[in-house]
This record gives sequence, C-alpha cells and structure tokens, in this order.
Amino acid sequence: MITVRKKAGKQVKAYRLGETHPTLDRLFRENKVIRRENGVYEIFSREAMSGKGQLAREGDYVKIDSDGFPYPNEKAYFEKNHRAVLELDHVYEQICQPLQAWLSTEPVCPEVRFLMEHKNLELNPGRPESFFRAPLWGTVETAGSDAVLLFYSVCRGPEGDILDIDFNFVCREEFDRTYDILCSGPGDAG
Repeated sequence: MITVRKKAGKQVKAYRLGETHPTLDRLFRENKVIRRENGVYEIFSREAMSGKGQLAREGDYVKIDSDGFPYPNEKAYFEKNHRAVLELDHVYEQICQPLQAWLSTEPVCPEVRFLMEHKNLELNPGRPESFFRAPLWGTVETAGSDAVLLFYSVCRGPEGDILDIDFNFVCREEFDRTYDILCSGPGDAG
C-alpha cells in the first residue's frame, strides 16, 4: 500500500445540488447530471461506465475534476474536508489528510481482500481497461489497471479486524494531477 495526500493548496470548483448555478445548468444540458425523483440526482463521472450514474441527494456537492467531469461528494464529507476560498465563485480548498491507497502492481492486501469479499470489488487482470469494478454510489464503476484504489476510511473493531471501508477509484491522470505520494510500499511501480 502507499500513503497519499491531496496536493497542498489544491482548489476545486464545487456546486451544491438543489441550488441554481450556470455550471449545474450546463451539466444538466450535457446529461452529466440528471435530476430524478425525491431529491435524487444521477452523476455521470468518468468511472460511471455502466450507463447508470452515481447517485447523490439534494444538498450533496458535485466537484468538477480537471477534465470537466462531475463527482458527487456527500454533504457531511465535503464540508468536513473542504474550506471555502471564494464561496461566491464556488472555489474550495481541499483539506489535506493522508490516505492509504493501493495500486494493481502491489500484492493483494487485507483491505483489498475485504473489499472483494464484502463490497463486491472485482479485479479483472484480463481486462486492463476495466481492471477495477465495484458497485459505488448506486451504480457500477470501473477503472483501468493504472487507476488508484483510495481508502477514504477503514473502520476496525477492537481486535483490529476490518468492519467497513469507504473507498473509490481515481483514474491515474487525475490522481497524478491531484495527489502526492508520501510513502510507497513494496511492489509500487510508481
């Protein structure tokens, strides 16, 4: 495993679902964000490849990556991990917390094994373009073998056994633009 952190001072644009903004209007027109019933939205990020978008709720935030793709962030998580820089311009700075991550070039670790056994993570070595596959945000996401598997949180019991993991994939290009590797583990190809 490797330890990573968002690049210091990284600023992102983010918009709250349910509010009115020209960027959200554009995402609606481009069908990258679709309003469903009962305050639910479907977000078509880069990894939402199954024809179904990631699900988010009114009040959650949509961040825009450097290639213009939207990504949902739950309200509580977003507000804990971002601070407004230019709130009127929807610019936020990400608070840099170290995270654990896994690369497909590394041996399978207990965290990845847990995801495979309990969260339906699939690793597909025969399909490098969709090596990672898992149900996330109400859809099935895939990512290539060069993507990074990020562990946002690992909840452990009193004996150290894994109880739950919050995770996602980040395509390699976006990872390289937005994260620094703090510590590499054995088998890291970089």
